Amino acid sequence: MEQINQPRGAARDITTHDEPVIYEREAETPVPLTCAEAEQHNPYTLLTELRDHALTVTTDGERPQDSSHHLAELALSSAVVAWWSRWQPLSMHRAFAAGASLAEVAAAAGTTEAEAYDRWERWAERQSKVRIGGRLSVEPSEVAAIRRRLAFPHR
Repeated sequence: MEQINQPRGAARDITTHDEPVIYEREAETPVPLTCAEAEQHNPYTLLTELRDHALTVTTDGERPQDSSHHLAELALSSAVVAWWSRWQPLSMHRAFAAGASLAEVAAAAGTTEAEAYDRWERWAERQSKVRIGGRLSVEPSEVAAIRRRLAFPHR
C-alpha cells in the first residue's frame, strides 16, 4: 500500500553532503520561539530559516534535544504556513488569470475544487473593492471573466 503525503528518502538524506552540515545561527538574530515572533521575519527568508533550522545538528551529528530548538522549529513552520495561507488566494488568482483550470488550481493547492473556488472567490470579492493608490487591487471585470470561465456554481 502506497503512503500518501510522506517525505521521500531517509531522514538523514536531507542534503547531498556525506556528512551532516552544522548550521550556526548568527548571534544578533534571535531564534523566534513563538509564531508571532517568527511572523515578524521576512516571509521569504522564513523558508530558508526553517530549512537551516531543520538541518541543525550538534557536533555529535544529532539534532539538538532542548525544547527551545523544537519550539523554534514549530514557530518557524507555523509562520510559514500562516504567511503562505494568506497569499494562497493571490497565487490562485494569478494562475486563473494565466489560464489554469479549476482542477489544476485545486490539485496545486492540495484541496477540492469547491474549496479552491471558495478561497479564491472570497479573496477576489474583497480585493475587487479595495483601492490602493486610487486603483482597485483587482479589476472586477477580471474577476467576472474568471468566474465565467470557471462556471463554478455560486453558493
